[in-house]
Amino acid sequence: NYHFSRFWSETGTLTFPASGVPGYEYVVPRSAKVAGASIVPAGFWGLPFFYGSLNVLFPSLLLPYWTLIFAVIGLLAWYWLWKKVWSIPAAIIILALTAFHPAWWYYSFRSLLPNVLFCSLVMIASLLWYQFLNGSRRCRWTLTMASLVTSLALIVRPSEIIWLAPVVAFVIYRQKISRTYWFGLAVGLLALILIWLAINSQVYGQLAAFAYNLQALPGKSLWLPFGFHPRLIWNTVWNYGFTFFLAHSLLAIVGLYVILRSSNAWRNLYFTSVLIISVVLPLYYGSWILSDNPEPGAVTIGSSFVRYFLPIYILLTPAIAAVLLQTGKWVGKFQYLVAGVVIVVLMLVSSGRVLYQPGEGVISLRQELCKYQSVGQQVVDTTEPEAIILTPRSDKLIWPYRRVITPSGDDGYLRAIPGILKEGVPVYYLHLPLSDQGRQELQSDWSQYGFTLGPEIWQNQSLALYRLQL
Repeated sequence: NYHFSRFWSETGTLTFPASGVPGYEYVVPRSAKVAGASIVPAGFWGLPFFYGSLNVLFPSLLLPYWTLIFAVIGLLAWYWLWKKVWSIPAAIIILALTAFHPAWWYYSFRSLLPNVLFCSLVMIASLLWYQFLNGSRRCRWTLTMASLVTSLALIVRPSEIIWLAPVVAFVIYRQKISRTYWFGLAVGLLALILIWLAINSQVYGQLAAFAYNLQALPGKSLWLPFGFHPRLIWNTVWNYGFTFFLAHSLLAIVGLYVILRSSNAWRNLYFTSVLIISVVLPLYYGSWILSDNPEPGAVTIGSSFVRYFLPIYILLTPAIAAVLLQTGKWVGKFQYLVAGVVIVVLMLVSSGRVLYQPGEGVISLRQELCKYQSVGQQVVDTTEPEAIILTPRSDKLIWPYRRVITPSGDDGYLRAIPGILKEGVPVYYLHLPLSDQGRQELQSDWSQYGFTLGPEIWQNQSLALYRLQL
C-alpha cells in the first residue's frame, strides 16, 4: 500500500509495468498481481488512491501517519455523536473505550492497513447522518456530505457494503427521508460509482472488476466468498468475537441488556445496527481459513479476523459504557471513579497484547521492521538492479527496489525460472539459512525443473542469499 500510494501521487496511476521476462506473471509480490502487462494491487485500491491523493496536497512525510490522523478525527466524531445522542459522561467513556480497545489501538499503529481508516470514515459519516436527521432543519449539504463520506468509506473497503448498506437503508426507511432529499443521496452514490469505474478501468482494464478472483474459488460467491462452513464460523466467533477480548465481551453482553431495558430514543436503531453487523460479518468472513501466523490456528492480535471484526468491537463500546454508567449509579458520588478504574484496568490489560506480545506486539514489530530494513538494503547492495529475488515471505522487504517471485499454489514459478536465467537475468533465492541436508533436498527438488541452487552470497542471523544457476 505504501508503494502504490506513492506511485499514485507521483504518476497518477496505481499500476507498475510488469517484468518483460518469460513467466512474467510470476514476477510479482504477494501484495500485488499481474493484470495484462501491469502489476496492480491484489487487495482493495481505496487506501492507496486516498492516501496518494492526499500526498499530492500535503508533504509525503505524512503518508505513514494518515491513519493515525484519521483515527483521531474519527474518535472526535464518535465522541461528538454520543455527546449529542446520549450525554457528555457517556461520550467520554465511549471515547476512552474505543481509543484503548486493543484492536483499534493495534491497527492504528499498523497504519497501512485500511480497517481503522474505514471505521474512522464511518464514524465521521455517522455524525453527519445524525446532524442531518436531527438538525433544526434538514440541510441538503449535510446529507450530501454524509453520503460522500459513506461512499469514501466504501471505496476504502468495498466489502463492507454487505452490512453498511442495510444499516443506511434502515436509517433512511425509519427516518422517512423524503424524495426532495434524494439528490443529496444520489451525489454520494454517483461519486462512488464514477470513481470505482474510473479506477477499475485504469487498474484492471475493466469497468467492473474485483481484486479477488471469485471465479477461481469453486463453490463460493460474492456474498459468501469463503463458502459457508458453520463449524468454522462458530470457532471464529468464539475465538475472536468472545474469548479473545473476554472482559470487553462480557461487559458488552450485560450492556446490551441494560440498553434493552432502557427508554433511550436511539435504542432500536442501535440494536438493529448491532444485529446486522454481528450476523453479517461472521457469516462473510467466518469460513475463511487464514494463514497469518506460522502456527496454524493461533489466536493472536495480528490475525486478520481482529481487524475484520473491528466495526463490531467499536459498535459495542456504547454497550460497555451503559454497564459502567449503570454500575456507577449504585456507588453514588464515586460513579465516574469506578468507570475510570475499569477503563484503566482494560487499558493495562490491552497494552500487554498491543505492545508486548512476542512476535506481533507493536514493540516486537518495530524491532523486526528495523532488522528487515537492514536486510532489504543488504539484498539491494549485493544484487544487480535487474536481478529477480525468489523468496517465500520476504518480498515486501525488497520490492519494488528489486523484482521478486513468491511461491504460488502450483509449480509454474519454478518452471519459469530456467527461461529467466537463459535470458541472462540473475535470479537469487532469499530464505532462512539452509543446513547441508536442507540444501541437498532443495537441490534434488529443483533439479527436475532445470536449475540448481548455486553458491551462498551471504548469511546473517535470520536470512541467507543464494544465487540460482542452470
